[in-house]
Amino acid sequence: MNCFTYKNVTYTCKKCNWSGMGNELAFGDFSERFSIVDMECPKCFEFIGSWVPPTIEEVKEWKKNNNNEPTEWDNRL
Repeated sequence: MNCFTYKNVTYTCKKCNWSGMGNELAFGDFSERFSIVDMECPKCFEFIGSWVPPTIEEVKEWKKNNNNEPTEWDNRL
């Protein structure tokens, strides 16, 4: 799962067969120690995937490689 694109990807739950876009997923556990965000099925709360918030340098690199496309991480710059 990629922190820049997960919202626009279709996922299917292996447990209940729910299918939908990443922006419909439920937030699961967040590890402050490791900065990992788990995403869960909004229907049965089965683990779907996880992502790591980007560093400032990763945000800059993403924007450079994607025509300076706005991201939800721009406020970190």
